[in-house]
Amino acid sequence: MDREGRLWSMLLITAATISGCMKADVFNVGEKSTKDMEINFIDDSFQSRSSDPDETKVTDISLMVFDMHGQLEEYRRLSPEYMSIAGRRCSVRLVKGMKYTLCACVNFGYPVYVSHIRDLEGITYHMEYPDEYRNGVPMYAQTTVTVSEEDTITLGLIRLMAKITLRMDRRRLSDNVEMNVTSVRIGNCPKRTKVFGENRVT
Repeated sequence: MDREGRLWSMLLITAATISGCMKADVFNVGEKSTKDMEINFIDDSFQSRSSDPDETKVTDISLMVFDMHGQLEEYRRLSPEYMSIAGRRCSVRLVKGMKYTLCACVNFGYPVYVSHIRDLEGITYHMEYPDEYRNGVPMYAQTTVTVSEEDTITLGLIRLMAKITLRMDRRRLSDNVEMNVTSVRIGNCPKRTKVFGENRVT
């Protein structure tokens, strides 16, 4: 092999070696910088509760994890079968020191996800079918965190419905006056609501 041929061979070997080292270095850095985080879903923030529909019932959860650029990085769908074994929690692998936004839709009855955080405003829940509440009260959660040494992230669930309590004060009525409520109807209720966007009364 002449001198020029040997030179080309040496250059090819060197380039292959450098390429292999670069790939290995990037892989190792990525492995060291990631961390498995446990995501917990809680509803302890409710100041009032109702038994019908059951506000403690959770049948499905759709979890979306967006990176600092708004791109969907992780998605988890927690089914009733999964939660019967693992509970209201799941695990995702995130990068240490990076900021993430976590959003969840609960008791929607179907998978909910978008590819970019700007599309969250387009997620709506239709509230005109009361029979669907047997699967649980529709709820959502949203928080922004920076991954640190902590192993868990807690998402507090927020109801998309409000509980209305009706109280009657009959103390000023005469003793012989009887008054009973037979029915109550609440009007001007929205048929749908934006889960993560701004809602306005129209």
